[in-house]
Amino acid sequence: MSRDAQHSNGSSIVELVGRTGTHDSENDLNHMDSDNMPNARHSNVSSIVDEGDDGTGMHGGENHLNHARHSNVSSTVVVGDGTDTHGGGNHSNQSADTSNSNSTGAQSSRISKVRAQLRAGDHNSYTPHFVTIGPYNRTPPSPQAEHIKLICVEFMERKLREEEGAEGGGLAHVVEPLVPRVRACYDHDTAGEMTTEALSTLLLRDGCYLLGTTCNLPLPAANNPQAPPAPSNNVNAAAAMHVTRAQETASVRDTVFLLENQIPFVVLEAIHERVTGGNRSLLQSCLGPYVRKLLVDLLYISPWVEVPSLPEPPSHLLHLVHTYFKSPVTEPQQRSSSTGDDNTASTLDTPLLPIRSDRTGRWRRATEYCKYGDVRFKRRNDFKEGERWTFLDVRHDAGTLWIPLLRVDGMTWTILRNLMALEEQQEERRPVTAYCVFMSQVACTVEDVELLQRRGILEQFLGSDEEVAKGFANLCKGVIFDVDIPERNYLRSTWHELHKLCCDQGRNFMGSFRQKHWSEPLVRAGFGIAFCFFVFQLLQVILTFIPLVHKRNK
Repeated sequence: MSRDAQHSNGSSIVELVGRTGTHDSENDLNHMDSDNMPNARHSNVSSIVDEGDDGTGMHGGENHLNHARHSNVSSTVVVGDGTDTHGGGNHSNQSADTSNSNSTGAQSSRISKVRAQLRAGDHNSYTPHFVTIGPYNRTPPSPQAEHIKLICVEFMERKLREEEGAEGGGLAHVVEPLVPRVRACYDHDTAGEMTTEALSTLLLRDGCYLLGTTCNLPLPAANNPQAPPAPSNNVNAAAAMHVTRAQETASVRDTVFLLENQIPFVVLEAIHERVTGGNRSLLQSCLGPYVRKLLVDLLYISPWVEVPSLPEPPSHLLHLVHTYFKSPVTEPQQRSSSTGDDNTASTLDTPLLPIRSDRTGRWRRATEYCKYGDVRFKRRNDFKEGERWTFLDVRHDAGTLWIPLLRVDGMTWTILRNLMALEEQQEERRPVTAYCVFMSQVACTVEDVELLQRRGILEQFLGSDEEVAKGFANLCKGVIFDVDIPERNYLRSTWHELHKLCCDQGRNFMGSFRQKHWSEPLVRAGFGIAFCFFVFQLLQVILTFIPLVHKRNK
């Protein structure tokens, strides 16, 4: 590893061992920068931080250094079990490719498997429960879903025959020419071993299923293919095919939010254009509004967010989901002070700060920010009517951290983990990963979850607060993230602002006093009574001296 490190004037490899968010000692406040090695402050130094739960330290350092070379300043945080970072050459290559994933169209359209170290954090979050899509998942969890696929294909084929006749050709002729292009989108050891006929059949069935369940395409009843189509409503169509509400929810989870359960968007476009007689507005008329409504219902975006106008079609459905969370690309520049309407602007739309000499550390727990920095956590509900916002729009303003509402339910971890996995493979800007790292360290204990719930920031539907805290603590296990690159970490400046507050002795005293003494209602009542008594005594003294002053003046 020392030979690889010689490419720069200095490389510091810092190992942080311990569970996410364990700054419990007040003495830690005075030594928050004690581990900031001098070399880490140079602009040409790569600092790799490995945060492990088991204290085993960092492995595969040479591979991590290869990834760090892509930028002048890189503080790469590996969150999770240190033993999971072996990865060998595959891990190194995949991490390194992440930095330049947008350099070619082929890379940006790839649907790669989730990295093994990332999957180890929660295998269930990447596994389909009801329906399998694409070549990565060959064993269907539900025979009913496979039956529905056949119904969708048969219905669309019959519709084509009715409109064009037998000589018009079927959907198979539409999908077969796309097989070489689609095969290049998947890992070779999976799609490469499938025959053209097998892959074409799989794409046809999966594509028809996705269009039938996401677009307003009328579908026949499952028990009678000759029956008239169900109304052009997804819920009614699902009911006509005897799909329960729970199965429909599982289908949405599997088809929209699972990274490994996707097929290329070009397949859906080709089938949709063929079935609708040349309609090429699949994104704007069908899938775009469908995903938008889904995200609005899940409280991830505001109702006024429009279907994004993309220069190129998305790679797949999960990629389309991620486009709703992207910010406009802006040149890095110093951020001006927020006044007036700027206070309600999206955090992601704010111009990026230039790389600063001081490095970014880990987030402190919410209760610790209250104690050491007198930080107030409040739910961000200052959005104006018609304003576009997302759940990522965290804003700090004069000691108050404004955070939009996050609903935590059984699908939250799946959505966030798969979006992080997508960003690791394809995206240069990683807003979802930055948000997840923030929440995983700020809300990693029961006390923090309770605090954020009291402030209206979290709305949880799980079994207990302990389950929510554990979910946040493990959310970013195995995630690799460059915390010191502003283009990737949009919350970097917020971390430094809160860090300064925690280093302020006055705010440290006020926060500690407020947490220790001001949290009890009886204590607050006692202070109120004592203050009123003090004011009463002060007025009494003043009223006593006023007549004496008047007499002396006479």
